[in-house]
Amino acid sequence: MAHRRTQIMGGLESRLTGLSLTGGNIFRSRSRPLEASNLPAIGLYQGGEVPQDPQFVGVRFMDREFTAKIIIWAEASDEESVELLLDAVEVDIHKAVQGDPQLGFTFVQDTVKQEVNEPEIDGEVSKPAGTREIAYRIQYRHDIDNPEI
Repeated sequence: MAHRRTQIMGGLESRLTGLSLTGGNIFRSRSRPLEASNLPAIGLYQGGEVPQDPQFVGVRFMDREFTAKIIIWAEASDEESVELLLDAVEVDIHKAVQGDPQLGFTFVQDTVKQEVNEPEIDGEVSKPAGTREIAYRIQYRHDIDNPEI
């Protein structure tokens, strides 16, 4: 069994795969630029984590919060269209993630959108392209002695 954080990231990837605008163009921990044929696309990255104080209520468990970072990549015929496409993909992502704040896991307590950065648009290339980063805080619980359960 994998660490619960790893399970959550896999669950997020599943939820974001097949969205109407990005289809199967989702990439985990991508560090290289994407080809135009793969746009629009979603990048999924694991951010930092903050453990909370252990709890002892019959069963020993630990609550944790970590950040899942999502980057949207898009290109279009002009800068305004890039911004509109980034917004539309963000709507798809929001519906997929917030439709079930537990992400299908009984050990996830909540998923909350934290920050949406302003779009970064490059109009100096042959076809305008842009990105937008979204951060979600995910709260989950695991056994104090084993982060897999």
